[in-house]
Amino acid sequence: MSACEPHREWIEEQVRLGRNATSIYRELVDRHGFDHQYNSVKRFVGGLKQTDPERFDVLEFPPGEEARVDYGQGAPTLAPAEVYR
Repeated sequence: MSACEPHREWIEEQVRLGRNATSIYRELVDRHGFDHQYNSVKRFVGGLKQTDPERFDVLEFPPGEEARVDYGQGAPTLAPAEVYR
């Protein structure tokens, strides 16, 4: 069990407010009498922030059956004629 578990609800609220582990740790020590190491808070907050990345497009066909092309703009590159494309 994490040393932060008794303060879970408060820490979760602070994370939702956008506070980082350092500021949360300082307030835990100053106002809540927290007597554990900063790394305990850092690991706990890191675990709360872990989420699955948002998936934008799932390809649901066998390999080689379809192809996709992205016609978006990329960074300008210098062509051999030294002209930006």
